[in-house]
Amino acid sequence: MQNIEYKIIIIGESGIGKTCILNRLINDYYEAQNTTAGPTYQNKLYEFGNVKISLNIWDTAGQEKFRSLQRIVYNNTDAAILVYDITRADSLEAIKSFWYQEVKDHCPESLGKPNIL
Repeated sequence: MQNIEYKIIIIGESGIGKTCILNRLINDYYEAQNTTAGPTYQNKLYEFGNVKISLNIWDTAGQEKFRSLQRIVYNNTDAAILVYDITRADSLEAIKSFWYQEVKDHCPESLGKPNIL
């Protein structure tokens, strides 16, 4: 059996629903969450015939005090999901003015251009 692993990070401002999105994907439920304190990750396994695909999805804390820790999370990243809240224009502006550049600056060079979703 072939095993493939991908590391994905979910980033964006604090309090916009990154953890809720991750819980919906991994555990198939959606409910309001407390603010994430530091980076955490969860794993989702898919099997297709003789191929196992493991998604290691990192949920990052959006607060400024945790941003230095996030740079460690960027190591060996295969994809980044930039999240914003459609009811908060400031969270979209932060994607444009900060988070997009963070991914470009800190994701491994081996990726070439990171896959930004």
